[in-house]
Amino acid sequence: MPAIPSLDTARQNQRSILAMTLAMAAFSSNDMFVKLAGETLPVSQILALRGVLATAALGFVLYATRGRARLDLMWHPAVFGRAIMEVIAAAFFLTALMRMPFANITAILQALPFIITLLAIVFLKEQVGWRRWSAIAIGFAGMLMIVRPGAEGFNAASLIAVAGVLFFAFRDFTARFMPPEIPSLTAALLTSLAVTVFGFVWGAFEDWVWPTARATAFILAATVFIVAGYVLIIVAARSGDVGAVAPFRYTAMPIALLYGFIIWGDWPDAIAMLGITLIVGSGIYVYVREHRLSHASRNTKT
Repeated sequence: MPAIPSLDTARQNQRSILAMTLAMAAFSSNDMFVKLAGETLPVSQILALRGVLATAALGFVLYATRGRARLDLMWHPAVFGRAIMEVIAAAFFLTALMRMPFANITAILQALPFIITLLAIVFLKEQVGWRRWSAIAIGFAGMLMIVRPGAEGFNAASLIAVAGVLFFAFRDFTARFMPPEIPSLTAALLTSLAVTVFGFVWGAFEDWVWPTARATAFILAATVFIVAGYVLIIVAARSGDVGAVAPFRYTAMPIALLYGFIIWGDWPDAIAMLGITLIVGSGIYVYVREHRLSHASRNTKT
């Protein structure tokens, strides 16, 4: 019989699961708009312009809630290290995004639960039961059914995407070491600022162009979603059991496939649809189980 977590842990898991699901939706939406903007703009220019807007938005929110902001802790090693990981991951991931089908790169991103869970086991000594491992493995199998990687599809862009995934994993793992007194908005501000600076530095080696009204609209939309994603992924990553929250990263895959169908006219075949079912099913299973364990903890306490 599985060990029943404490009521506080169960609630943290549910909160982190919700934040993770929303974060995946936000990041998928951001990636979609960035890919559309990338049809006419270089990646560095998108990073810089989106970064300026995102940093300004986060700065405004922090100013409006200055009583709760801890800008003095923005340079904490864990916060700074996480920002550096974000910069490196974004450079790899967006470079690959412009060279790969949208659903394919999103599917490669689904390797994150395995990597993060392994990091948690090795460094945090977190106990991950066979049920959570099974949910992660089933979701990963669903991803493979969608991508069906082979020699033909495994190219340089795929390797770049894999490198980005590795740094995304280190980014989220680093968040576990952030002190609880550091607000998520503060960490998100430094992340956005670091990516913005990197965009301008990268831009020195690329030719920028004047954005069209269409590209500008895409960048504005991407800004809204990246700001939401920055905050939500920190909330999701710094609390809750990694093994419980990790399967919900797979929710990005069905969203990406939906965008691919609506915008680029791609529709998954029967095998891919089965993969989507496995991905969604694994996430639902973990959430229902955590909800039941939460009730069990509540009843035990009362």
